[in-house]
Amino acid sequence: MDESSTVTSVDLPTPMAIGRIFRLVLGVMFLSLFSFIFPQFTRYVSGSIPVEPLLWIGVSVSFFFLNQAVNVGFNHDWGRRPQQIFLLLAIGTIPFNFVMFGGLWGPPLGLLLYLLVVYFSAHVGASFILAAIIRTPGCEMASVHQLRNREKFESCEGSVDRLDRWEARWRRKD
Repeated sequence: MDESSTVTSVDLPTPMAIGRIFRLVLGVMFLSLFSFIFPQFTRYVSGSIPVEPLLWIGVSVSFFFLNQAVNVGFNHDWGRRPQQIFLLLAIGTIPFNFVMFGGLWGPPLGLLLYLLVVYFSAHVGASFILAAIIRTPGCEMASVHQLRNREKFESCEGSVDRLDRWEARWRRKD
């Protein structure tokens, strides 16, 4: 990640009870999405458009936070490339789908969306649960890195660190 997004552990409060419980709940929710989607591989790549709202919500959230998950999760700043590559692959399936399956939707696009949601829900779900257990300050996606290096923490979009700051202020008032 770039220097502007890296902060020290002093800048981010360590998660306390409310923040840890919230992380745990979010982790369970993402892993539940994973357990719902994962066994349905053949259904999503069968050639018919899935109608489950949960899948489309998962696709939307996964795509929106894909850059964050990949960049922080793999500790390398690729910028917006993860989303751009995904979009190029998705757009690239369209001509193939038209030729082979007679429309925009086909098994290649279904497979791509399936892989996006399965990867994202497993990666983020496990990261949130690990962050709750080891009390990772800042971006939950950095929890794996915290096991190796306790000095680099990041605040990221969608992070629960705002809740941690609120809880720290609330507890100081008592």
